[in-house]
Amino acid sequence: MDDLLYELISVLRKRADGSGVVYSCFKRLVDEKFCVQSSSGLYKGNGSGQWVDIMKENIDLFLDDSLDERGGWFETLELAIAEHERGF
Repeated sequence: MDDLLYELISVLRKRADGSGVVYSCFKRLVDEKFCVQSSSGLYKGNGSGQWVDIMKENIDLFLDDSLDERGGWFETLELAIAEHERGF
């Protein structure tokens, strides 16, 4: 188990159909590299409950899984998100 500090960053993408995606990203403060932990769909009408669910999932994944196993660390958020998207 590491003792590093991370910054949680939520990045939003708006889609042409009115839906969206939130990418749950982390910045590792020791070297300022980025990874994407997960992504979740956002839909109109789901209210704030969907945001609460996403944050709960972030906490569970952060505590249960190593960020090193979630797809790698990258120099920029854009690169981390692009690599995450390639996985789908």
